[in-house]
Amino acid sequence: MLRDTKHSIKYMKTRKPHIAVFFGGEEGSRDLSLESGYWACQHIPREKYQITPVHVQPDGSWQVPLGSLPNRGPVDRMMDMLFRVPGQAVRAVNAPDGLQRLLQRPLDGMMTLLRGRGGDDGSLHATGLTLGIPVVGSSAGSSQLAHNKHRMHTVIGDFAALPDSALIHEKTPIDSAVNDVKNQFAGPVFVKAVTQDGSSGTELVGSLDELAPAIRRASRLGDVLIQEIAQGTEMAVTLFPDQHGSLISLPTTLVVHNRAPFYDYLAKRRPGRVNLSTATGTPNDGPLIGEAEEIAREVYQELGCEGAVTIDVVADDNSIDVLDVNTIPMFTQATPLIGQLKAGRLAPASFLDTLLVGAIDPR
Repeated sequence: MLRDTKHSIKYMKTRKPHIAVFFGGEEGSRDLSLESGYWACQHIPREKYQITPVHVQPDGSWQVPLGSLPNRGPVDRMMDMLFRVPGQAVRAVNAPDGLQRLLQRPLDGMMTLLRGRGGDDGSLHATGLTLGIPVVGSSAGSSQLAHNKHRMHTVIGDFAALPDSALIHEKTPIDSAVNDVKNQFAGPVFVKAVTQDGSSGTELVGSLDELAPAIRRASRLGDVLIQEIAQGTEMAVTLFPDQHGSLISLPTTLVVHNRAPFYDYLAKRRPGRVNLSTATGTPNDGPLIGEAEEIAREVYQELGCEGAVTIDVVADDNSIDVLDVNTIPMFTQATPLIGQLKAGRLAPASFLDTLLVGAIDPR
C-alpha cells in the first residue's frame, strides 16, 4: 500500500518517527556493515526516534524485531540478544515476510548501511520509493550510478580527472583480455570488479603472471575494470547537506600507506596497515585539500547524490584523480568517517539526526 506522504508527515509529528536501520548483508563487507549498524543504532537520538534494527543475513533473509530499541543506554548487548544469542535471537524470515513484519507499525524512514545488495546497488532505495517510505541518502538511480565504476567514470569524465582505465566484459576470453591490458598499460595495475563496493573484488597486480588469474577471479563477479595506479596522496572527502540544505565537507582524511600497498580490504579492518590522518577543517590545511573538496563537490552534484557520501581521490602537484564514490557511509574505527566527525567537532547524534531529518522531513 502506497503512503500519502503529506498526511503521514503531519501524523508523524504527533509521535516519534519510526526508523528502520538495515545492516549485515552479503559476505564481503558484511563485518563493516555490522559494526556500522551497531554504531548508528547507538548514536541515533532514541529520545527523538523509534529505532528498529533490521539484520540482513548473507542469504538475504531478515531478522526483524517487533519492537524498538530502548530510549537510552548501550545497545550492543540488546542487539546481540536480538540477533546472535541462540534461543533468544529473532527468527530470520525471507525478505517479503520481513518487510510485512516491519510494516506492522507505521514506518517513516529507512537507513541502509548494507554494502552491495540492498545498499550501494540502490535496491532498498527503490523499494522505499515504491512504498512511499523515504530512505536516507542518495536515490536508487544515483546509488546505482556510483556503484558501477565504469558508468560513474563515464559520467564524471568530462570534468574530473580519472586514472587511465579499460573495461573488460565478463565473457571476454582471458587470453584476449590479457593481450588488451598488455597493449594499453605498462607496469602494475588494479583489477576491479565493476559493481563491487569499495575495495571488495580489487587486486593489485604487479606482474604479467598474476594478470590472468586476477581477471578470472574478478570476472566471476561481472564486468572487470583495469585501472592504472595513480600516484600521489590518497584522500577521503565526505560531503553532506547540513540542516539548512547547504552542502558541506567534513575535515578531509589523508590515507598514508604503512604495511598495505593500497587502502585494501584488510586495511579497512586491521588498524596499522594504513594511517588515517584527518585534517583540521581550516584554511591551514592547504590548497591541495581545498581543491580535492571542490572536485568532490562537483562529483557529488553531477551524480545527483544526497545524504552523506565519501569520495576517494588521489592528488599530486599535477592533478587530482577521482578513485571511488561511496554512497553508503561506513561507521567503523578503521574507516575515515568517525575520525572526520571528531575532527569536525560534530556529535554523531547531531550528524545522524541531520541525515534523518533531511530524508523524512525535507524543507
